[in-house]
Amino acid sequence: MRAASLFCILCLCACRSLAPASLSPGLELVNWNTYHLFDHQVHTDSAAAWLAAEQPAMVALQEVLHVDSAGLAKLAAKWGHPYAVMHKESGYPVALTSSAPIEVVERRVAGFHH
Repeated sequence: MRAASLFCILCLCACRSLAPASLSPGLELVNWNTYHLFDHQVHTDSAAAWLAAEQPAMVALQEVLHVDSAGLAKLAAKWGHPYAVMHKESGYPVALTSSAPIEVVERRVAGFHH
């Protein structure tokens, strides 16, 4: 038992020492499954207030239903993000909002279920 505990501690220490030194705190990301865009937009204001208080650099959203790209941009502006992109506007869209410009390199939708 002692040997197993010691082994686990050594493994954890080794993993920590292998972490890249270049990773540092500073980029905050929120990943949120919004459940049909904040419960069918019932909780949009409280969600926007929370995001504004947290001030993440980027927000990744899933289930962004009931809104188009223009509506997402208006919503993202409520938490201080001037940039917003949607993967698509039908099915169960995903979206990104950011305080910095977003460059869409490619959108792939063919063959995906949602």
